[in-house]
Amino acid sequence: MKKKQVKKKQRSLAADIQTVLLWALRGISFFYLIMMGVVLPFYYHPETSYMTIGSGKAEFYNKWAFGTAKAAGVFLLLYLLTASVRQFLLWKKDSSRKTGGASLWMAMKTGCQNFWQSLTGTELFAVCYIAALCISYLLTDYPEFAKMGADGWNMGFWPQILFLFFFLLLERTLTTGMAKAGIGMMLSASTVVFLLGLLNRYGVNPLHMESSGPGFISTIGNINWYCGYWSVLFPVCCGIFLFREKVLPGSRSAQQAPVSVLYRVLPVFSGIAVVIGFATGVSQGSDSGLLVLAAMTLILGCFAGKEKEGLRHFIELLLLFCVSLTGLFALQHLFPERNKYQTAGYLFLTGKPWGLIFGVLLLCLYFFLFIRKNNCANRWTKTVENHCDNKLTGTADRGIVWTYRAWQILTGLSAAALVLYIGLLTFNTTHPGVIPALDGNALFTFNTSWGSSRGATWSIGIHTFLAQNFGHRLFGVGPDSMAAYLYQSDNSTLLAEVRATFGDKRLTNAHGEWITVLVNTGLMGLLSFAAMIISAVGTLFSRKQKTLAKACGLAVLCYTLHNIFSFEQMMNISQLYLVMGIGMAMAQKEERD
Repeated sequence: MKKKQVKKKQRSLAADIQTVLLWALRGISFFYLIMMGVVLPFYYHPETSYMTIGSGKAEFYNKWAFGTAKAAGVFLLLYLLTASVRQFLLWKKDSSRKTGGASLWMAMKTGCQNFWQSLTGTELFAVCYIAALCISYLLTDYPEFAKMGADGWNMGFWPQILFLFFFLLLERTLTTGMAKAGIGMMLSASTVVFLLGLLNRYGVNPLHMESSGPGFISTIGNINWYCGYWSVLFPVCCGIFLFREKVLPGSRSAQQAPVSVLYRVLPVFSGIAVVIGFATGVSQGSDSGLLVLAAMTLILGCFAGKEKEGLRHFIELLLLFCVSLTGLFALQHLFPERNKYQTAGYLFLTGKPWGLIFGVLLLCLYFFLFIRKNNCANRWTKTVENHCDNKLTGTADRGIVWTYRAWQILTGLSAAALVLYIGLLTFNTTHPGVIPALDGNALFTFNTSWGSSRGATWSIGIHTFLAQNFGHRLFGVGPDSMAAYLYQSDNSTLLAEVRATFGDKRLTNAHGEWITVLVNTGLMGLLSFAAMIISAVGTLFSRKQKTLAKACGLAVLCYTLHNIFSFEQMMNISQLYLVMGIGMAMAQKEERD
């Protein structure tokens, strides 16, 4: 009897230790989330300029991420050891099993099998990407270069491993409360970053950053880096505004005072953040931001669906966009010289009072769908009220359906236009002069100048990949080692192509994330990375509930779309893995519930 009690206490003690270690891991995960999601966007050396801000953020990330990873590694090993001991004790409890070494082996084997079976598709592809990075690093001819990455970019082996390690840790350890608190703090920080970017764009520099200029804004620096950061955080903000009733648990009753306050505060705060985010997205200067903005808006409209609340929130979101455009229109005409970086897209959107025009139309639609019906129900007697509900409510409901269908048609036409453009671009490039109207049109001709020289960088990236042997085509030239290969290898033909296009300027990557991943980590790296991203988007979008998980999925999709024309760097990809980890943690919680 005493022996059984001792064994029961041992199992209980192992379970308690395992629980304590799990909460320690959760605390470490949350600490990492705060340091990288809240502190990193603001961090820079006061004595440095915009020219070195990327290196400063990389130093900060590596210092704190390595330290946090060491602590997490210790607790993770202890957790796995405790889990193995607990599994062993459970095996010994089963009298039908043999005890001793055989039981210990079987317990460990069972634990490994259970862990492998518990891996989601996204986690499995992340592990495959880690393996591809390891092999690429082992096979590279530039190990010192690939270890930490190119100067200013710092996308080498160890930073990439840290991104993925903490993504998996966040997904496995974050609770719902931690995920919501973390994303709330990240969005609060991003709103301040966006406000600084908006002020900088119109000549206000409260931080007095050195080497400030039109191409550098806020605490991020380069406008492409800034746009990458914006493409991750702003879609989450819009998603929370759209799904706000689903984000907060509980009811709005007075008995739940904290929840009731949040229900009042969240729409206001998220609305202000949306207005600032829209404004800086239009004015920041990177053309890819407008593409992200258009795609995000179309997808959010489809998310809204036929639900009255969803469509109402979406129209409110569009109204906030109109408010932003109206404000930018006023700034552009009152202070035309303040903005020193005026792109064609910015001038088009702010050159006419589009925000005012579409705002009036949206207000009319909003009145017809939601306000007219409510007024009808409150004005008449019960008999007339029933008649009114039968007539006008039905009309309003049909209006909601028709509005949703119209938005679906608009989304479909936009997708068809994109496919048509790609087809015309390909045909006009391969068969110049066949379509006279497009002959010589830079927009429909893929050459070195297409897409702000993306044609040149993409071509060099593909040529770099094709120049490799079979092994390097599979696993690449090494993490963040494209520049090392271009400037240190004996491939004079490829270097001559780079010099002819960019002169003395150093080409570090292909200015397209997926092509760069292909060059650096090969086919295996690209396939595993792409599968991880696609799997994450599919998982997050498949959630039945329109919650935070869906908003995070939208962020992953928008980041991917943006980085077709941009590049990996410390600021934006660290935020991507944070948001993706939070979203996957929420999705798994929904699935368990």
